[in-house]
Amino acid sequence: MYYGFDIGGTKIEFSVYNTALECVFNERIPAPTEDYEELLDALDTFIFKADKKFDCKGLVGIGYPGVMDPDTNTLICSNLPSLHGQDLQSDLKKRISRDVKVQNDANCFALSECYKGAAEDAGIAIAVTLGTGLGGAICINKTILSGHNFGAGEFGHMAIPGTMLQRYPELPVTHCGCGGHSCLETYCSGTGLAALYKHYKIHMNGSCNEEQALKGPDIIAAYEANEMVAVKTVTVFLDILAASLGSLIMALDPNVIVFGGGLARFDALYSKLPEKMSAYVFSNMKLPTLKQAEFGGEGGVRGAALLNYK
Repeated sequence: MYYGFDIGGTKIEFSVYNTALECVFNERIPAPTEDYEELLDALDTFIFKADKKFDCKGLVGIGYPGVMDPDTNTLICSNLPSLHGQDLQSDLKKRISRDVKVQNDANCFALSECYKGAAEDAGIAIAVTLGTGLGGAICINKTILSGHNFGAGEFGHMAIPGTMLQRYPELPVTHCGCGGHSCLETYCSGTGLAALYKHYKIHMNGSCNEEQALKGPDIIAAYEANEMVAVKTVTVFLDILAASLGSLIMALDPNVIVFGGGLARFDALYSKLPEKMSAYVFSNMKLPTLKQAEFGGEGGVRGAALLNYK
């Protein structure tokens, strides 16, 4: 059996998959956000109960919200203090007397889509999660590209192309939680889309009070209703995303780009974005196919289980 954990800032999800990749058990609990020992207790309780239930010693994979320090194997998880700075892989291995594989949650999402998902037949797949932030991952022949510092795929923290600031001189120069400026996720995420709308509401109308400040789903609805500020906001959002993905296409030449997260259901990603992307790659290049994730919210925990799949 394959055991998968998706550890987030607010919850731990646990699933068990059989050799046919069918989910045979699933449960979630609130994540211990401050106490590391409590978090470990929760993980090994799930594992030992599943061992007993399925009469086996399941193979354990864990997705976490952050990156690993390549020198110490400790995790950098700014949104989950209980896990930040901890060597989860070694500590849990000692408790359960078996190997543990850990991986960034966006990488787990991408891996899931490579197995019977939207990227099943892709030699090179890029995954982009458009949620509160913007996560990314690269899979080559169904294998996660981790990189020298386990940081491959951190597209959200690339600075947007300078051509965007030339084309839209009114764009704000944003500050990102990573310490950088004008990072992609500060424009092209749920949070970034809301910030852009507020910016253009002020820029075009002179003011924007709290009632006028919209969030992602409402901005999309306003765009589809042809509301002027929403149309401008989404046009800029799509152009920045297209230019940034164009840079990735020039570097990696992927077969497919898979979108996950709350904004992945936005139809314009699939109807409008390809035309915009074509302006940022060689004219003779065939664009990758843009797809919505097959496994949605299950992708993280399923991908964690797949870390041990052969």
